[in-house]
Amino acid sequence: MTALSAGALWRKHYTLFPPRLSLSAARSAGIPTDAASRAKALSRRYLGGLRTPPPPKGWTAVDFDDSSWLLEAGAEFTTGDTRMPGSADLVYARGTDPGVKEAGLICLRGRFVVKDPSAVRSLSLALTYRGGFVAYLNGEEVARGSLPSGRLDYDAPAEPYDLDAFLAPADAKGNRKSLHWWTHKNKKFLPYWARRERHFGPAVIDPRRLRKGVNVLALELHRSDYPACCRNRKVGLCFASVGLSELFLRARAPVGSIVAPTDRPEGLQVWAVPAWESVREDSFLPPGESPGTIEIIAVRNGAFAGQAVVASTSPIDRLSASVGELTSDAGGRIPPAAVKVRFGALNPTQPGTSRGSRRWRLTGVHARRFDALLEQPPARVEPVRFAKPSRLIRESMGLPPAPRPAAVVPIYITVNVPADAPAGLYRGTLTVSAGGGVAGALPIRLSVAEWTLPEVKDYVSLINIYQSPETLARYYKVAPWSQEHWRLIQRSMRLMGQIGNIGLFFPLLAESQFGNPDSMVVWIRRPDAGYDYDFKVFDRYLQSALKYHDRLRFLAVCAYGRGAAVTVLDPASGKKTLMPLPEYGTPECEKLLRPLLLAVRRRLEAKGLGNLMLLGLPADRAPNWKCVAMFHRILPTVAWARESHFDARGYRYDPKDRRAVVPVAYNSIVWGGAVPDPAAKRLYGWRYDPKHLIMTFNRAGASALNLHGFPPPWSYRIWMETTLAGGRNGNGRVG
Repeated sequence: MTALSAGALWRKHYTLFPPRLSLSAARSAGIPTDAASRAKALSRRYLGGLRTPPPPKGWTAVDFDDSSWLLEAGAEFTTGDTRMPGSADLVYARGTDPGVKEAGLICLRGRFVVKDPSAVRSLSLALTYRGGFVAYLNGEEVARGSLPSGRLDYDAPAEPYDLDAFLAPADAKGNRKSLHWWTHKNKKFLPYWARRERHFGPAVIDPRRLRKGVNVLALELHRSDYPACCRNRKVGLCFASVGLSELFLRARAPVGSIVAPTDRPEGLQVWAVPAWESVREDSFLPPGESPGTIEIIAVRNGAFAGQAVVASTSPIDRLSASVGELTSDAGGRIPPAAVKVRFGALNPTQPGTSRGSRRWRLTGVHARRFDALLEQPPARVEPVRFAKPSRLIRESMGLPPAPRPAAVVPIYITVNVPADAPAGLYRGTLTVSAGGGVAGALPIRLSVAEWTLPEVKDYVSLINIYQSPETLARYYKVAPWSQEHWRLIQRSMRLMGQIGNIGLFFPLLAESQFGNPDSMVVWIRRPDAGYDYDFKVFDRYLQSALKYHDRLRFLAVCAYGRGAAVTVLDPASGKKTLMPLPEYGTPECEKLLRPLLLAVRRRLEAKGLGNLMLLGLPADRAPNWKCVAMFHRILPTVAWARESHFDARGYRYDPKDRRAVVPVAYNSIVWGGAVPDPAAKRLYGWRYDPKHLIMTFNRAGASALNLHGFPPPWSYRIWMETTLAGGRNGNGRVG
């Protein structure tokens, strides 16, 4: 039987430090051989230069507290390609993605339960890995591969790779191409990916090292340094030289004597997970893992969250959860009214059928993520049966052919810490009930620091959210601009205001990139061929926002869109049609737009927001100078908003005068903004210029998140921190 495999859930810790050239490569290139010089030689080939501490001493021991470590599959199965018809392609699938360049040491802890150690007749370990490894069973080393003997520093490099791991064989002209991820388009390169993987075992391990109860296999994976050719822009760091691909710890023992952590236990489970951790339909608490404690770190005058999960192999009925009073030893009390309990719901935009998803590649099933929060628990949750699991992936990862069906519901606890709450450690309990009885109880530890957050209106970290009326109407199936619709809009505005949203968007064009079929201001055709304007929706929308936003918090109010048509109402027939506008920059277009834009400006001025008005559109290329000149003539003091890959300071409106520039006051961008090593440099993104905001739009390639694509906490839950550390002023284009 398999006691532990790469596909099981492991606790993971990553130690980050800059990649570097190998000693031999540095010597041959005339580069000093100290670690800093060798890392600097690759400084243009990786993002940032983050360093993090190594794991604490004793991390390989069974009783080490790893509850704060990531809990996910142990393998680094990281390709976006889905064409895996045979086992040979799995090697390619495991090795194509370059990974996170700073990941120099990966520590993993996998648990399994042995009921009777004396019944285990033999034990063996086999690995497929990148870089080098040391394996520990219950704190004692049992295997090592591609690393020198003796004591190892945390940054000790594994054996270097041959150039064949980086370069394809020479062609007829003697040229060797880099084996970057995009070479999968050429199938002849497929066999060469296997040169990146190293193999160990199966090696025999003395079964007397096992203990009754929980056992821990710990892996210490070291990165290999890179050859000199990786300084070449055409080669680069084209694969992650550290990682686990396959692992099998196998035992000969009677059935039932070992409980492997590869499948969900029967029955109902309740356990704590960090607030930043994603919960999916296939989430479960592996055997040997403790249900844990809901840990919440907080300061006064802020809202801070913890998370738990309830899962069952039977339907979950009549689910409820409650938190009583939180008390501290020093006498502090936080009443139940300050604690909000909500329930996770599946992301409605994530169908769970993407074979390119990381979860599919790790588990071979389409498991959707719980991203939404509901005020009330679901009435009944049925176990999920996953359609068409990949037997190929699951067998290679040591997983059962299909996951055991189960119902899963996350429970999210938000504590609003009063501004006058005494600092200290508060304790309480989350009680979960299902089916009319208590399903479980988890302790809560709320640590309140001796510091008080300012009011939301005074936050210096900026966030700009797109509110989409059309999305609300479509998702909740209500009539646009009905009373039900306006209630949803107000609720949306309230949530936006709670986190300090700084902007508001008015699509004045129909069928813009917002997905709005009509322009927010409807044009009314007059008998004299002129137009009046219906501002009812515009005015109520603005008033709804101001009800939940402090006026001083607004930094941008944008007349926005990308298109060239507006909605026109014929009062005689009551019909609406789309009217294409003349080409921007022409006198005809200016004549049509001038009265509308001036009317918008007057309405914003009446609310004290006239100086915040911006014009904008999402585009990499600057608009035509005639277009810019037209808007500048209509609104000579109004700047522009821009959403693009890169920053821009302004747009020219006179090709003959380089000083004739309309400033761009708001940018939401993707490129640039890597997080530097704080020991060497800090960028202080919160020190912003209100006349030129630079916001991060989070998408693949957003290098302010230089760990983008890393496990969940690095991609969204500390998005604002990485944005500010990367020199940006906040986060924009949030929808």
